Amino acid sequence: MANLYINQLAKFISVNCPEIKGFNRRGLYRMKQFYETYKDNKFVSPLVTQISWTNHLLILSSKKSSEEKGFYLKLCIKEKYSKRELQRQLDSGYFERNE
Repeated sequence: MANLYINQLAKFISVNCPEIKGFNRRGLYRMKQFYETYKDNKFVSPLVTQISWTNHLLILSSKKSSEEKGFYLKLCIKEKYSKRELQRQLDSGYFERNE
């Protein structure tokens, strides 16, 4: 049922507000994933606005545990990582090396 609503919303936005980018089906699913990941985490809530959407997507798509996601979120804020540098850290298993 959620698929139907997301598809309908994406279509509605594309027809009525074509100048708005990122609200296609895939973008809306990612927004939903972002919300579901962080909605109950009181610690993360004030931090989520401090990094780019691109960096959030990298963290969300490559890490499973909330502990890892929180680690990379804090690291990204502290070090002011670009997308490229964050990707390097994710690929290198920086979390595992620093446990």
